[in-house]
Amino acid sequence: MICVSVKIVTADGVKLNANFYPSEKKNAPTVLMLHPIGDGKSSKAPEWKSLADALQKGGYAVLTFDFRGHGDSTTIGAERERVLARAAELGV
Repeated sequence: MICVSVKIVTADGVKLNANFYPSEKKNAPTVLMLHPIGDGKSSKAPEWKSLADALQKGGYAVLTFDFRGHGDSTTIGAERERVLARAAELGV
């Protein structure tokens, strides 16, 4: 089956690693798979790939991605986090 690597850049510059499994059907429904949060969690788990493959074979398009700071996705730097937190405190 086909799997296309995708990079999603968020408004605050975080790069999310994603994989898109297109359907062979036009206008097929899309399943967005969201992995658990925590250390060592990502969309790379073998069972996630197996599920995405099975859904694709069933006619669905599938998008998996790693949340910020998980798997191959980045996180905002510590300095930027401090600046954003301070700005939120000030209501900016």
